[in-house]
Amino acid sequence: MSKAEAAAEPALHMGREEYRTWAEQQPRGRFEPMNGIVVAMAPERSGHNQRKMLLWLALRRSVQQAGLSCPTYGDGMTIEVHDSDYEPDVVLRCGPHLPDDAIAVPDPLVIAEVLSPSTSGIDRVWKLAEY
Repeated sequence: MSKAEAAAEPALHMGREEYRTWAEQQPRGRFEPMNGIVVAMAPERSGHNQRKMLLWLALRRSVQQAGLSCPTYGDGMTIEVHDSDYEPDVVLRCGPHLPDDAIAVPDPLVIAEVLSPSTSGIDRVWKLAEY
């Protein structure tokens, strides 16, 4: 199977480590496993990106003004919930620094998703309940 075919047709169900190995081999695209089922994520729109960057900046400034040493992460860090690995738009965590090669935030304090028309139902219902 070519890399293009593998990206277009992920296995229906994968465990966390199997998914991560598969995802690292993909030539392009963004994915999230939801209950072990790999779901392709739509390309990000400019407006969505701007809103999530402003959200990250506002949260980061608030943390700094409060004098807290809590890292604020942008899109890309994983929140592991059961058989799902979500990548929220912004994550705040307080505690010891994570290793530089960490993929997941084990104990988030704040999780934020900027809602998109195409995925707001999933974010407001499914992911909110999971978080």
